[in-house]
Amino acid sequence: MIDTSVTTLAVGVPTIIGLVQVAKQIGVPNRIAPLVSILFGILAGLYYYQSSFATNWPNGIVFGISLGLSASGLYAAATTASGGVDIPTLIKGIKPTKTDPTVTPAGTRTLDPTPTPPTTTGPTQ
Repeated sequence: MIDTSVTTLAVGVPTIIGLVQVAKQIGVPNRIAPLVSILFGILAGLYYYQSSFATNWPNGIVFGISLGLSASGLYAAATTASGGVDIPTLIKGIKPTKTDPTVTPAGTRTLDPTPTPPTTTGPTQ
């Protein structure tokens, strides 16, 4: 028989990832998405321990923090494994295109890693 905490992890982590994506669509900045993930995890952990809440609420908080951190880590690992492509973009089926490595996402050019020597105009001595 599978332990219910394993089932909760298997269902809770992807659910938290989805909830954080919805929060980001609503307008939550990307930089606080891990904190939102932990908050959703704590809520899920407290819900998990609701039957014995009076005595086990600290366990619910710790379990929830682990759920939130697991969701945040899984999302970061999937983003890194996909080459930095956002996961919702991959889910929609949009294939990333190869871009110029010297152009940042903001459209500005970075320093070229292999600069060309300056050309001189006029006679050389």
